[in-house]
Amino acid sequence: MISRFQDLADAGIPITSGWVPVAIVVIALAATVWLVAVFRRRYAIAIAAAAGCAAVTYLSTNSVLVGLSILPEPIPRATRAWIALGVFAVVLLVPRLLASSTAGARVVTVCATIAVVAASANGVNREFDAYPTVESLFDTGDVDEATQGEFGPDGVKIVDLSEWHPTTSLPSSGRVASMPIPATASGFQARPAIVYFPPAYSANPRPRLPVLVLLAGQPGSPSDWIRSVRMPSIMDAFAKDHGGVAPVVVVADGTGTEWDNPACVDSPEGNVSTYLTTDLQNWAARELTVATDRAHWAVGGLSYGGTCSLQLVTNHPNSYRVFLNMSGQLEPTLGGRQRTVDTLFGGSVEAFRKVNPMDIMARQKFPNVTGVFVVGADDRDYRPGLERVYAAARASGMRVEMKIIPGGHTFAVWRTGLQQELPWLAAQLGIK
Repeated sequence: MISRFQDLADAGIPITSGWVPVAIVVIALAATVWLVAVFRRRYAIAIAAAAGCAAVTYLSTNSVLVGLSILPEPIPRATRAWIALGVFAVVLLVPRLLASSTAGARVVTVCATIAVVAASANGVNREFDAYPTVESLFDTGDVDEATQGEFGPDGVKIVDLSEWHPTTSLPSSGRVASMPIPATASGFQARPAIVYFPPAYSANPRPRLPVLVLLAGQPGSPSDWIRSVRMPSIMDAFAKDHGGVAPVVVVADGTGTEWDNPACVDSPEGNVSTYLTTDLQNWAARELTVATDRAHWAVGGLSYGGTCSLQLVTNHPNSYRVFLNMSGQLEPTLGGRQRTVDTLFGGSVEAFRKVNPMDIMARQKFPNVTGVFVVGADDRDYRPGLERVYAAARASGMRVEMKIIPGGHTFAVWRTGLQQELPWLAAQLGIK
């Protein structure tokens, strides 16, 4: 059975496009018919109860998730509808089992419930495209842990990138490793970073390479960039066309856990801003062979991470001057301005405005900052805010562009965004 699953994983069968999602929906419709097809008055009460639970789920999901600061923004109606469908099937499972008169009917009922829940899960998945293929379902995003000093400069001759020439002995792909970043200055409890080293990093002499720091969304983790965005494959393709050269990519943790939302600021929830500047850059100087000139450093992110990337360049322009903001928010938020101010800034609106990019860009010019904003054409929740941010960035003197990509608030948009904007990013960092 395990080998069969692996065969499916290796096949790369799409589950968010093509015939597979259509088949899943058709099967789920038939399964739903089975679950409700009991013509008894008492069972009609069970159906009504399940429908009521589904309706409550649909109507209350956003208020609960945003109200508890689990999500910073409401989730789309279609996503809530899929979740509600799954709740309907689960609630109806026990009554349908009790209404079944044979063991065979009970087996069919269990299978039908699983089919509806699977369709519900894939419906949510289609909204975000986090798992585009069967392969991605079995990919945990785990990477090997780096040993102490494994990627340091010991025993390697270091040269400037402009003086380095590719050799025929380079590997065909880069390496990916998990590396903890000590929170010496910030004390922030972060998960280990995931670092991509392009083929040129394995050379001796080794070029001193530029750095791209990437940040995930919320909820999310650094592994999202590996599993759902497929960052290593995108970087390998770029390196293949550039003699093995690409930025060293540090996928850092900007939230602490999957569900936490520290809003990328220094606050009682964690000193994230200090971690992503002082701690990260001091660690890179010790452990990696990378550029020390901050003109060769960029920061990018998706959703929460996109918001965070702009926060970093506006609050710390001496640390980051190039950014990629994909589907970021209008401002850092826990679900509302007042909640954010009360929770993270002790109720001080002035303290919030001091670090909020929109306020900073209104009072300060950034002629040395360059960036790209990327958003899905159908991203109704984030696109209007990001367009306002883009206008404010231009007014502040930043050299910025806005790219609209077909799609919504999805990993498909962010995969495309990284792939399309990587050549531009690399050029800003000195890779021609």
